[in-house]
Amino acid sequence: MFEDMDIILKKLVQEEVQNLIIRHRETIHALVKDMLVSEIRRAIRLEMPALLNDRSGDCDDLSPDNPAPGLPAVAGFSKPSPKPALKNDSPVSRNDGVRTDCRYLYAIAGSEKTMQLGSIGIEDAPVYTIASNGLSAVVHACSSEPYQSSDPEIARGWLLTHQRVVEAAFEQLGDVIPAGFDTILNGEGVLNPDETVQTWLNTEHDALISKLDQVSGKQEYGIQIFWDPKQIAAQISKENEAIRCLNEEIRSKPEGAAYLYRQKLAGMLKNEIEQEADRHFQSFYHIIQPVVDALRIEKIRKTSEAEAHQMIMNLSCLLSLENKHRLGQNLENIAGMAGFSVNFTGPWPPYSFV
Repeated sequence: MFEDMDIILKKLVQEEVQNLIIRHRETIHALVKDMLVSEIRRAIRLEMPALLNDRSGDCDDLSPDNPAPGLPAVAGFSKPSPKPALKNDSPVSRNDGVRTDCRYLYAIAGSEKTMQLGSIGIEDAPVYTIASNGLSAVVHACSSEPYQSSDPEIARGWLLTHQRVVEAAFEQLGDVIPAGFDTILNGEGVLNPDETVQTWLNTEHDALISKLDQVSGKQEYGIQIFWDPKQIAAQISKENEAIRCLNEEIRSKPEGAAYLYRQKLAGMLKNEIEQEADRHFQSFYHIIQPVVDALRIEKIRKTSEAEAHQMIMNLSCLLSLENKHRLGQNLENIAGMAGFSVNFTGPWPPYSFV
């Protein structure tokens, strides 16, 4: 009887879960997409020095991160709802017999310049600026079809291209507000798409200028601090009296008892390492925070057992040029500590601070 009841309850729960998924399919799809974009962006950010060989001279390495949309709400524009993935998950040009009455937005620049940036956009789309009232929107012409794929490598390639275009705009136009990946502007009314973008720039002028003022003259940098856990553990084992005494006691114990003592030792050492990591995190934070304009704590990337160094801190910093030298000196001091190394990457457009 109870077994039959279990089967019935299990079936009812499964049916209810399926109904919930059907009712909230679009919401779930959007959440998963946002999480995927965020994770891809973070991975690209950490690997960027190797990926962007043509910009390797712009990255500092002292070793031995949802691009945020950053844009005000826009009347007349909308981000399209997710649609089915592209056939065969392959990139398809939006310019071959497909309507291009929308604009894919990469960034807003704080200078009024009309220019062609070349075919550097997603799927080699020609990128250009639409200028009005002291601002420029960096765009390419597209349809309302969103860029989405179930293949992470395709999505990664799109996101990397998006970031490269934002960086090109940053280098050629100065201060920019990066737009989030897959921000597609849908024009409304009788205006052509470019005129609609100009109208939006005029309508949102004050809000956009306010955001640009927050990042004016500043650039984003990434800071990752690593330590060698084996070296740190050896140092703690040597300096911690309780651990040192327990180590000596284990040598005098028979094998069975020694095993239990070693388990206790491992727990003590793990706890001390965690406390040491927290102490160093707090110390490094207070060293870095005073010399940057803004600071964001990012997610730590887990390292595999094969990697010698473990990340204990991952930061995004907004930094003015005059403070770069001071920050560099502080990071050099940290990198000079036994068992520690630092990656200092950038400059990037201010993805994390708009």
